[in-house]
Amino acid sequence: MGLMRLIRAPLVINRSRTALYLIRPYSKKTDPTPKWFYCSDAPLTRPEWFEYTDDEKPKKFIPFSEHDEKKLEKAYRQKASSVEVKEDRLFEVDLNDMVLSPVYWEGPTYEVRRGIWFQSDGTPLSSKVAKKIEENYLRRRPTLHTNEDKSSNGKQSKDAVAKFNKEIKELKDKVSSDTIDFSKEKDVAELGDGEAVIYFDKTQAALFPSGINTLQLDVIRKLGSKSGTLMGVTSIQRGFSDDLNSSIIDSIKSPPVPSLTDIFSKEVSNLFSSQKSQDSISAQNIKEDEMLQSVMESDFEDLKTTRETDRQIDHLMLCVHGIGQILGHKYESVNFTHSTNVLRSTMKEVYENEDKYKRLAHGDSFDENNKQHASNNRIQTLPITWRHKVLFHPRKRIDDSGNLGDKRLPSLSDINVDGVKPLRNIVGDVILDVLLYYEPKFRNQILKIVTEELNRVYRLYKERNPDFNGKIHILGHSLGSAIVFDLVSMQREGDHEYKLDFDVENLFCVGSPVGMFKLLQRKNIVSRLSVHDDFDPSNDELKMTSPKCKNLYNLFHPCDPIGYRMEPLVKPEFSNMKPEEVPFALNGFNTQVKSLTTFGDEVQQKIFSNWFGSKKNGKALKEVKDGEPKASIANENALGDIITTLASPISNGKSDTEDEEVTDKYLSRSDVNLLTELNRTGRIDYSLPTGVFSIALISAISAHVSYFEDYDTAGFVMKEILSCSSNPVDTKKVQVYKDL
Repeated sequence: MGLMRLIRAPLVINRSRTALYLIRPYSKKTDPTPKWFYCSDAPLTRPEWFEYTDDEKPKKFIPFSEHDEKKLEKAYRQKASSVEVKEDRLFEVDLNDMVLSPVYWEGPTYEVRRGIWFQSDGTPLSSKVAKKIEENYLRRRPTLHTNEDKSSNGKQSKDAVAKFNKEIKELKDKVSSDTIDFSKEKDVAELGDGEAVIYFDKTQAALFPSGINTLQLDVIRKLGSKSGTLMGVTSIQRGFSDDLNSSIIDSIKSPPVPSLTDIFSKEVSNLFSSQKSQDSISAQNIKEDEMLQSVMESDFEDLKTTRETDRQIDHLMLCVHGIGQILGHKYESVNFTHSTNVLRSTMKEVYENEDKYKRLAHGDSFDENNKQHASNNRIQTLPITWRHKVLFHPRKRIDDSGNLGDKRLPSLSDINVDGVKPLRNIVGDVILDVLLYYEPKFRNQILKIVTEELNRVYRLYKERNPDFNGKIHILGHSLGSAIVFDLVSMQREGDHEYKLDFDVENLFCVGSPVGMFKLLQRKNIVSRLSVHDDFDPSNDELKMTSPKCKNLYNLFHPCDPIGYRMEPLVKPEFSNMKPEEVPFALNGFNTQVKSLTTFGDEVQQKIFSNWFGSKKNGKALKEVKDGEPKASIANENALGDIITTLASPISNGKSDTEDEEVTDKYLSRSDVNLLTELNRTGRIDYSLPTGVFSIALISAISAHVSYFEDYDTAGFVMKEILSCSSNPVDTKKVQVYKDL
């Protein structure tokens, strides 16, 4: 601890070693109001599928909202075991273990502190230490220490300091055995674990190592609240003051949370970069920790609001993730629960900025002065995660029973060839999930896991919200849309392995490959109203599939390479219809003005220069004959040509179909009936607006992963959920492509 350095330090103090102790009557009226905080930078635990070592000590604590704080304190005094907190009560505090955790999904847990004693930067002391400090404080009720000789002038102080410093030098070889007898100190208490506390007055105190000697204790005592400048001594105060509040608010100003687009662009950039040094890898790990902290703080947000946590919910939307979640083993910020939280937040933002959604949510009773109407869209959105429960990991050896270890079979990474290994790892982390779903053993496992999770979250929500009798909607992204489409299509009367405990109102397939999968399976899409009573969805020989939901939506971005249309599978002639275009969610605001490819230029340059150009060691490979370069098969680079073509921006920023002429047309009565049996709007395929950006390979990747942070997606889903009780349309005007 450097105790001798503490002794040698030149200190401006009162020379007198005489102290005056006063006993003042204890009054509960002087007790500070406890303030509740949760940690955001060092999880206590993480889900078991994350490889995590608790090697970081918590440093950053954020206050709960005023509403939650009142609930927590009341429950604490009543000795309750737990309290639901945050907006919509999506999180819970275990008051026995003082831990904050999510209610409906598996996620990291964080320490909670009931703040009475605070450091100078506003950080509350740990519950264990604070409890001991408070008990000793109340035992003294309190004992207050005041210094004598406060009126000494500057010259006297200087003389006293000089004399005191001289005595310290003379005593430095003798004080090591001069230990403190805590039983004789009225203003000091030993806390254990090598720590002690000294109380200066009714609010100020200091922590110090219990191994110091009496002379050093007097130095701390004389400096009082300024003793925090000494090595190993920490100034603390009882109660949360305004100056601490300002320091806390400043500390929680975090950088914006990176979007999935940013994360994937960084991954692709790293993929095509040269070998990283150990220092850069270490720096990347630090950045990942900071990113996780930003994700956590974003998900637990509402620290500055007093909004109550109870709101009327009429719609519960369960979101099922698709490919790529195995990346969460490496990047914890690639986290579907976070994506779902972002979608919930985006829907809320769009709702609060457009009255049209408020009128849909509250109908004729809408009152713009009603705070509930202004902020409550009546929709709850919860994540359904499944990938971590599938017994296959690309970098772990797993036996037939799904147990990890060095078993009979190698891991996927064990059978990778050396060439383009980074690219193969990405493929293994992302595309592998599709292959798993179409291998019978894993397909059944995935379907069972998703069914169980959908039912578990639904039951838990009903249990914790017994008054909820609203509609249930499912949103599936990417492969997740194929999984839920199949599950909903499997629903039939009676018990079966994949039975859902609820009816599905709206099924949103987002960025969905369902159209391609059903085409390969040679199956048409039909409504449940058009099938016979003896229809058996488990019969794989049928040439049709029929989702048991009221409305089926297929939402895609025109640049998403994973998204395919569904309407032509209802009737092939519907391929002539242009997909219905989703309007911008916010009037007069182009949500895509910021190009999805703004981050792509650097990545593309690395791709071309480092990988797909015929280069080695920075020099072009050329055969030279008679001073002229010679064309060679060895110089050909078919993969590079393909990628270059895909990645090159299209000059006018339009897709192929946008160049084709279209005309308006009203559908026939039979076609309207065919489509309204599947969706009350008379359409299934909906295309998001492209906005102003070029089309490139990286744009295509980002288009597939950016739905949950997209305003137009949020606005469309919210509008259709709030309108789901509307009657089916009688007529439908569509745009059709003109014959060439």
